[in-house]
Amino acid sequence: MTSILALVSLNQVVQAQSIGFYKKTLNISGLANPTSLQFGKDGRLYVSEQNGLIKIFDIERTDEGGYSVTDEEIISLVYEIPNYDDDGILNESIIGRQVTGILLLGTPDSTVIFVTSSDPRIGGGGKADTNLDTNSGIISKIYRTPEGNWEKIDLVRGLPRSEENHSQNGLDYLMAENQLLVTSGGNTNQGAPSNNFTFIAEYAYSAALLSVDLSRLELMPVKIDPLGGQYVYDLPTLDDESRPNETSEIGYQDTNDPFGGNNGKNQAMLTYDSPVQIYSSGWRNAYDVLVTDNGLIYTVDNGPNKGWGGPPINDCSNDINENSSESFPDNLHYVAYKGYYGGHPNPTRSNRLNLFNETNPQSPVEEGLEDPSCEYLIPGQADNALATYPESTNGLAQYVASNFDGGLIGDLITVAFDGTLLRFSTSQNEDEFTVLASGIGTIPLDVTAQGDFDVFPGTIWVCNYAGDNITVLDPVDFSVGVCDLSNSDQDADGDGYTNLDEEENDTDPCNPAHLPSDFDGDLVSDLLDTDDDNDQIPDIDDYFPLDATNGSATP
Repeated sequence: MTSILALVSLNQVVQAQSIGFYKKTLNISGLANPTSLQFGKDGRLYVSEQNGLIKIFDIERTDEGGYSVTDEEIISLVYEIPNYDDDGILNESIIGRQVTGILLLGTPDSTVIFVTSSDPRIGGGGKADTNLDTNSGIISKIYRTPEGNWEKIDLVRGLPRSEENHSQNGLDYLMAENQLLVTSGGNTNQGAPSNNFTFIAEYAYSAALLSVDLSRLELMPVKIDPLGGQYVYDLPTLDDESRPNETSEIGYQDTNDPFGGNNGKNQAMLTYDSPVQIYSSGWRNAYDVLVTDNGLIYTVDNGPNKGWGGPPINDCSNDINENSSESFPDNLHYVAYKGYYGGHPNPTRSNRLNLFNETNPQSPVEEGLEDPSCEYLIPGQADNALATYPESTNGLAQYVASNFDGGLIGDLITVAFDGTLLRFSTSQNEDEFTVLASGIGTIPLDVTAQGDFDVFPGTIWVCNYAGDNITVLDPVDFSVGVCDLSNSDQDADGDGYTNLDEEENDTDPCNPAHLPSDFDGDLVSDLLDTDDDNDQIPDIDDYFPLDATNGSATP
């Protein structure tokens, strides 16, 4: 990647405000596999864990410039949602829920949390079918009662969940339409059923960006689930030939509907009268969706994996196709209009001849709601992606603070599994990401940024899924006015690496969060260090330059 200051020679002093961050780690006792985070209007940090718990933290900035937790609250309402097997039978032994997306709305005195959740089991990847509920996706709303207690109501139930870990993920709010936008992951690698996704076809509501009409849901009566809890709308499902029907207030339906997708036989139906519609199709597993301050919609989709399954064959059928000889990168998209196609086909939604239930063949898609395309579009080549990145790239936020003389205002911020915090400029005619920070943490997953009037203006916060902690990035203009590059042997940003070392590595010498690769951590980059593993064998002669035991400790 080209450094922000690559064109600045070392005999100059940068007079403009440099774009850079100090990297801090917020260690939180008991935090486990955080998946999403956002500050509420009440100034508190809300973090979801993969197991379904939502933790709320009061944060303070210490005199030393770090961050610490002063108080904690835990919401277990989503964690306690019951789970079913894929045949629709309640399975009380499965505890918790997979949560990968939260959205905070409301006011400082009345916080509202929207949460996506699904069955916590994960199969696929060549494993046996786990019998997880492929209709387990739920969108919930959590709110404070006048008495100060948290309450939950499930707004929509019966959304698709892949046998792998693809599910409903991030969500955002379309204020003008009073609608939620919700990412809904796909059941396949490139559109066709395959072994690594347990041979399940795409469902009517999978591989899409969904719109959820809150105005319509608010007019519907609230119902009480026999197992406890409140809900508003259950998606209607196909008539599963393997399950008995029972009479309900909406007519005949299968026992325990809408739960138990039964590999598609009981999947939810896409109908004209549903408050849940397809806003945009073609998304393999978009982790987050962003509505910017001026109403534009962006998302980053996870690209397919080599050997995990190919695109649809035989005129957009749901026939098995294992042919996937290449992996493709993750891809950033501007969702320019309703109906935009991201490039991942859904044969079930595109072709109503793909039927389920042999004794009573049915399509889950009402006539006229078919997808316009069933063609697989290669990310970055034919799919209109703004930019691509080779590592798994997930959380998405907009930087709206006026730090750095406004140099980042409006830009998109995302984070990748390799520990890089990436910037995409919305104001320049660019087609690639640039690196804002590196070495963020272990599998960073989601990101949020604070505005000028938020509790910590200009900061960026990242949850590290495998590190079980939070990385906080403080803008350097908290305390730094200019960045002096006049001496190549000096360290202008105070990160331990000389200006020359950073220029040679194309990292930003004015950004203490953008670091060169340094295997042994001796503050001399791998590029300039002649013995990276400190085994006294020069790298040029070392068959194992990054292994001090030279292979002897490897079975």
